Amino acid sequence: MRGFLSSSTLWPEPWREICGRTTENISLSQTTPYFAHMLLFPPNERRLSWSTWEGWRERLWKQLLLDKLNTRLGYALGLTMALLVAWMVGRSEPVLGWNLLLVIFLVPMLVASFLRPRLGLFVLLGFGFVLMGAKRWAQDAPLGLIVDVWILVMASGSFFQFTQHRNWSSLRHPLVWVAAAWILFCALEYLNPWSRAELGWLYAFRSLAGWILLFPIALYAIQRPRHVMQLHRWWVALVLASAALGLYQWFVGPFSWELDWLMADQDRFEQWSLNGKMKPFAFFADPTVLGTVSSVTLVTVLILGLRPGASLRRKLGTAAMSALLMAAILVSGSKLALMLPIVGWVFYAMLSLRKPVLISAAVLLLLGAALVWLPIRHPAWEQASRALNPWNGTGYLLREQNQSWVQPFIWEHPIGVGLGKTGDLGKRFAPDVWLSEFPPDSAYMRIAVETGWIGLFLFLGLYFAIFWTGIQGLFRASTTRMKAWYHAYLTFAFLVLIGNTAQQLHTQLPIGLMLMMLMAILVNGAKMETSLIPEEQVLPLP
Repeated sequence: MRGFLSSSTLWPEPWREICGRTTENISLSQTTPYFAHMLLFPPNERRLSWSTWEGWRERLWKQLLLDKLNTRLGYALGLTMALLVAWMVGRSEPVLGWNLLLVIFLVPMLVASFLRPRLGLFVLLGFGFVLMGAKRWAQDAPLGLIVDVWILVMASGSFFQFTQHRNWSSLRHPLVWVAAAWILFCALEYLNPWSRAELGWLYAFRSLAGWILLFPIALYAIQRPRHVMQLHRWWVALVLASAALGLYQWFVGPFSWELDWLMADQDRFEQWSLNGKMKPFAFFADPTVLGTVSSVTLVTVLILGLRPGASLRRKLGTAAMSALLMAAILVSGSKLALMLPIVGWVFYAMLSLRKPVLISAAVLLLLGAALVWLPIRHPAWEQASRALNPWNGTGYLLREQNQSWVQPFIWEHPIGVGLGKTGDLGKRFAPDVWLSEFPPDSAYMRIAVETGWIGLFLFLGLYFAIFWTGIQGLFRASTTRMKAWYHAYLTFAFLVLIGNTAQQLHTQLPIGLMLMMLMAILVNGAKMETSLIPEEQVLPLP
């Protein structure tokens, strides 16, 4: 073989010289330059012609890949593009400059998301935190379309990777089939005979299809324990940044451009006032989102930070993060956000059956009962009391009244009236339909009206599949860390299930994005457990 390589005319002369020597005399420093020339570009002494297409292609290959535009041609090209962009922005409106800046960052990110779907998921999750806030000053920007294209690019990249590895086991999971059945039923709602607003169906289905499409993307992207740890740290960092900004808005006040946006709508200004101050909203659409995101994250942080065997440093860090999140919940003024931590901790206590957790859950229930029944006159105390006892509030009674008169209509229409007939989409695309005035405060009522009781049954079947998968994996798990992950993410899904009774958390940014990723973690949990370190195999007693 060595003789063939040394005598072959396929290799350059220096390479034949190296191949003719003994292997003991060959060093890496000698072979590396020839590998580079052989794989990337011909030897430097070769003259390239500008008169042929091959010469142009090889010159561009050398300029872009080997020299990385660190040449006179690269400097001239960069200066020309900079002057051209400056001239275009100067001659046109400023929005063109923002669009060019967006394209400069977006195109490389789309390419990276196709090649590395996990990177795209993490960046999209961060984008989900600021998307609704960005619409305040960029109302005409196609941010929703950018998200849709982003998801399609990641889905194409994940499908390409699945075909390359020829491993379709994750996509054969029953949870995937239930999610596919739900989205297929929503697609068939286009043929609903009671539906007369095709654009409303298109906008509603586009959002639902985007959420469900994130599930198979996450199935490919999150398959290792380190992926779960990276996702958790990234999520907590984003929520802590949001909570810190919310507290800044509460104690210092909103920024000037935010205050102008608030005062542009009198109803919004009055609705977002609390005790003489403006409710903080951080990066989100409204203060309620800040409160609900902080609530579900608070429970997740407590479960993972206080798991069996956690170090003292981890417990102290958990206490500090919990204090920050709890402060954000209080200043958000959301009643649902005040109730979710107690409900989530009680659910975790029943799930884990650990004695310290059961005791702390009992203490929380006693404190909640004291908040409801003790006649203490204080604004903060009364707010917490109304959150834990919403059944006497005017909002709950109005919601019950609206749901009572629409329930006979739901039973008479088993497949509903089609997507996009209620809420803002209904007012926009079907103003002549009386259901467009129906306020879908609950996600379940909206699904029942638009897809009927059959669609509601399929949607609840999706949640049943989530909990079935998670609880089955929990009882099969043998490591402390894996059990903690199952506890935390099952509790997260349960809080979304409860929150849907008063809000639409399953499609709310960024909770909807995180929910799809957690579904993938529950499915891939069995494969992840084999990758954990051996020390985690020891389970301390509860």
